[in-house]
Amino acid sequence: MNRSFILLGLFSVMVVCAAGSLHASDATIVFCSDRDGDNEIYVMDADGSNVVQVTFNDTEEYAAMCSPDGRRVAFTTERDGNQEIYVINVDGTGLQRLTDNPAIDQHPKWSRDGMKIVFVSDRDGDKEIFVMDPDGGGVQQVTFNTAIDNSPNWSPDGSRIACHSNRSGYFDIWAMNADGSAAQNLTNMAALRRT
Repeated sequence: MNRSFILLGLFSVMVVCAAGSLHASDATIVFCSDRDGDNEIYVMDADGSNVVQVTFNDTEEYAAMCSPDGRRVAFTTERDGNQEIYVINVDGTGLQRLTDNPAIDQHPKWSRDGMKIVFVSDRDGDKEIFVMDPDGGGVQQVTFNTAIDNSPNWSPDGSRIACHSNRSGYFDIWAMNADGSAAQNLTNMAALRRT
């Protein structure tokens, strides 16, 4: 089993958007910075030049991830008084709110084909994993437990989701089918601590 997708999602800090090309000159890096006094979304060329601020407001914006086509950025923002998920074009136009509820919605990750976004929400009272369409529709909860499920990411082929969860009593890496079925504890810290 290829497990490299797990580390990518859990430890990535910035995202490279390569719109139709793998050449460094065509890549855009999306990142969060507090250089204006609060966290905002920025883009820059792969060589660090042409830094452009994409979002502008007085609240925190973070957990940015570029869409696979390199055109849009999904991110978490507190501009509405709680954590919600928005998308914006990399040029700063086309701001669109995807989630709208009193719960925390955060950490969006695009599927490789750009057809789904996985995210975390506490709509049921604790952090669970949800999947939605890129326009905010079709929201489906894929984990159902009383534990904390966090930091989701897609497998390279989009068939599975990995997350960080304490459902075993310890924080472990879990992987499941994209619909939440066949959940599997990959790190099993409880068993390691018993040996």
